[in-house]
Amino acid sequence: IRSAIRSLYFKGDQNFRIFPNPAGEMIRVIAAEPKGIHIAEIIDMSGKIMEKISLNPGDHWEINLKNMPSGKYLLRLWEGGHPTNLAFLKR
Repeated sequence: IRSAIRSLYFKGDQNFRIFPNPAGEMIRVIAAEPKGIHIAEIIDMSGKIMEKISLNPGDHWEINLKNMPSGKYLLRLWEGGHPTNLAFLKR
């Protein structure tokens, strides 16, 4: 079987930006426009929710990572029942 598809392009979520990445004790999350996000979760690579954070609606947030061990994580932002996942590294 042959296919005419030669490549696939997956558009990333450009509505959010995390910096710095890799992170130290703090990450900043910037939204392209104000969002009604109320909950953020930090999830390790095994799927365990390491921290659940309440956020005020807005377009930027600072999240303290001081007590998190080094590693790769997902930051899951919940808006209207829909999650957005952003990967980051904690040094």
